[in-house]
Amino acid sequence: MDIQPLDLIIHAANFIIMMLALWLILWKPVSKYIKGRADRVKADRAAAENEVKEAKTLRSEAEMKLQSVSRDAETLRREVNARAESEAAAIIGKANRNAEAIVAKAKQDAEEIKAKAIISEREETVALATALAQKIIGREVKVEDNRALADEFFASLENGGTEKTKK
Repeated sequence: MDIQPLDLIIHAANFIIMMLALWLILWKPVSKYIKGRADRVKADRAAAENEVKEAKTLRSEAEMKLQSVSRDAETLRREVNARAESEAAAIIGKANRNAEAIVAKAKQDAEEIKAKAIISEREETVALATALAQKIIGREVKVEDNRALADEFFASLENGGTEKTKK
């Protein structure tokens, strides 16, 4: 095979022309695309780094707020518990005072009932004694006389029975 120098020059010229055409047609758009892509990747990386920094900042703020809310909730819980305990103590104190008042009123009522019962029993005893004395003596006994004797008798009982009844 013989290589002709003219063929070699034509092939070299074709190659150079083809390379120039490719460089003019493809090199600028491809390099522009690659450069744009590299710029977008850099911008995306920068944006991602900024978002990571922002996320870290937001996370630390959220943690601080959560701690603050936890402290506030604990303080509020303590205040509510203290308020509830004081209100419970006040209610219990009021209930105790009411119970004491009811017991005192019941004792007073019982004493009044007892006093009324004693008076009623005395009057009934005097009436029975008068009726019995009338039957025994056979004459009319004055209620005033009998009442005076009964009062002296009951007075001596109240004093422990040390006084003797006067006739």
